[in-house]
Amino acid sequence: MSNTANTSSTSLPTVKGRQVYVFIDHSNVFIQGKKSTSIKKASDIDYVKLLEIVLNGRKTGQNPIIVGSYGAKDDPRDQFWERLRMNGFTVTLFERKFKEKSVDARIIVDICKSIFTRSEPATIILIAGDRDYECSLSEARNLGWDVEIWFWRKGFAQILKNMATKFRILKFNDVIDHVSDHVRRKRQKKGRQITSGIQPNHKGKSKQDSSTEETMLNTLFSGIQLTKENDEKKLPTNEEQMISGTGDANLFN
Repeated sequence: MSNTANTSSTSLPTVKGRQVYVFIDHSNVFIQGKKSTSIKKASDIDYVKLLEIVLNGRKTGQNPIIVGSYGAKDDPRDQFWERLRMNGFTVTLFERKFKEKSVDARIIVDICKSIFTRSEPATIILIAGDRDYECSLSEARNLGWDVEIWFWRKGFAQILKNMATKFRILKFNDVIDHVSDHVRRKRQKKGRQITSGIQPNHKGKSKQDSSTEETMLNTLFSGIQLTKENDEKKLPTNEEQMISGTGDANLFN
């Protein structure tokens, strides 16, 4: 039985030409974000704001896909995830186990579905830094796709940066939720009115056929787990050695 909690799909604008396909590894972004910034909890991250920044006026070829996990005490339908669903994100969640390998495998399947079903090359935006995505991104490049990767300055697999068409460093201000709890408390003390400026999308959710995808996930998980164990022995322990400083930190001058 699949441990996928739920998936949603609503409509976002699309245009002809080189469209953008966005994939977000929430577990990767959140875990490394806690190490690299003052992010404390998932609700500190504003993916709606981040999506606007990474798109920078470009149009999507499909709904942005975000994959994450939840613990035994978590509610996969809490306000954080529901807000993303209402804003057009396709959300897929797994019970937290297997060291987040289900999350990686799910995104790999989604990337492969996009690059093999679209007739013309487009652009992949991956918000993650895990080397497990190497093979799927390499295949995308071979098929003529552009690959744009966003992640924190630390904890990034250098091999992904090397294969990316563009690499962008995530900034704290790019992802911090402007109405997260600690910000809300500060503003409330000053008597400020808090509004998110978000227009909810109340369209219904659609179901996905998961039989073939489940087989792919199981196969990918087995391969990724073995690869991860071997690679971890070879990777440098100093995170600063995994990424070199670039001028990309100033993204939108």
